[in-house]
Amino acid sequence: MSKQQITSAKIRRPSGHFSHATMTEARGRLVFYLSDDDLWFPEHIETMTATFDATGADFVHAPPVWRLGDGSYYRWIVDLAKKPYRQLIYRHANRVPLSSGSHTLAAYRALPEGWRVTPPGEWTDAWMWRQFADQPGTKFACSDRPTVLHFPSSGRESWTVDERLTELADHTAMLGDPRRRLELLMQLFEADQERLAWFETHNWDLDDWLENRQELIGHMRESKRWRAGERVAQLRRRFSRL
Repeated sequence: MSKQQITSAKIRRPSGHFSHATMTEARGRLVFYLSDDDLWFPEHIETMTATFDATGADFVHAPPVWRLGDGSYYRWIVDLAKKPYRQLIYRHANRVPLSSGSHTLAAYRALPEGWRVTPPGEWTDAWMWRQFADQPGTKFACSDRPTVLHFPSSGRESWTVDERLTELADHTAMLGDPRRRLELLMQLFEADQERLAWFETHNWDLDDWLENRQELIGHMRESKRWRAGERVAQLRRRFSRL
């Protein structure tokens, strides 16, 4: 995608009516968001556009990566193409921040309202994503690589503005360096492998527990006390219908 094909607009995040006015005037095919406290990887738009083209989706998101206040990185597991992850949007557990989401302009214009003022107690991004999730037939997809860094305010409550700006400047330099960017991706990949190993081990433990539980239930059902209890339950059900 060439620079001539990209139009940008600066909008105050809570101002839903101004956001909607911008969408009304937009003429492009795809819409991307970037919050002032997040950063895109250089290949973000290219990667997301390729995902739109490959999947035919109406809404595409990047795998979200958090830079936590303690200096560590965490990649959330989420894929809005799967219903259980979309349900998190309604439970104050949204895992797709604004800068990770994108959609077609056509899908936006098919929404009943579009951008609007976010009510107190709701998250701006989740309040918007719900409309897409509510629309029958909306197709979601997740891109195949992290291309957004999110710097949540939680864990940084005591930080000054200068400290936040310094952190963003440091990471802007890092993302602009191909070697350092690759190191970050490898770090995230290794963390994913550790997490998968943990899940695999605990799945085996769960399988063993379920197998032992089924065996225990089988022994219980063969006992005289279980059979007597079953007969009593049958008699109660019979007399309750009289």
